[in-house]
Amino acid sequence: MTTKIVSWWLLILFIANGWWCCNSCWKEERTALLQLKANINYKIAGDYLPSWVANETSDCCRWEGIVCSNKTRRVTELSIIVEKINQEEQFSTLTGTNTDDSILENWLFNASLFIPFKNLKALLLPELSLADWVKNEGFEKLRRLRKLETLDLSGNKFNRSIFESISQLSSLKSLNLSGNYINGSGSNTWFSLFASLNY
Repeated sequence: MTTKIVSWWLLILFIANGWWCCNSCWKEERTALLQLKANINYKIAGDYLPSWVANETSDCCRWEGIVCSNKTRRVTELSIIVEKINQEEQFSTLTGTNTDDSILENWLFNASLFIPFKNLKALLLPELSLADWVKNEGFEKLRRLRKLETLDLSGNKFNRSIFESISQLSSLKSLNLSGNYINGSGSNTWFSLFASLNY
């Protein structure tokens, strides 16, 4: 009887710590990714993340820009990269107009959309025309992601006000803010260590 009780407790511990191997990504993380995709708003039509589909048989660990742990199948890296060149060509073809960065609608960052990814180590959001965040949903809320080490916000439209929000992310080791408006215009600033931030 004692052996059975111990076995059940070990099984519960395995599941609780993510040691129970599964063949696909976690359902709650797939749902969170689809909510994130729906939140990204661009002026032009088109499926910019075609592999992110609402299909129960689709393994989100195989989706574009997603890296999962081989052991737990939890998302450890999330990268959203939109091909601007292809979008500009599509927009130009549809409208017959010249294009520039203005065709990308400013997407307000919403930290709550990333909170479900508890094992996230790297968040890469380059060239998305991000300029601000939803009220009370700034980057400081990502401090709940205690494993987050890398944050790439290069090529967006943030100014120096972002430092107050990011300064609360004590787990960060690498921060890329190149191509933002840190010094009033698109600057070339790369912070390889969070400790090097001086403002």
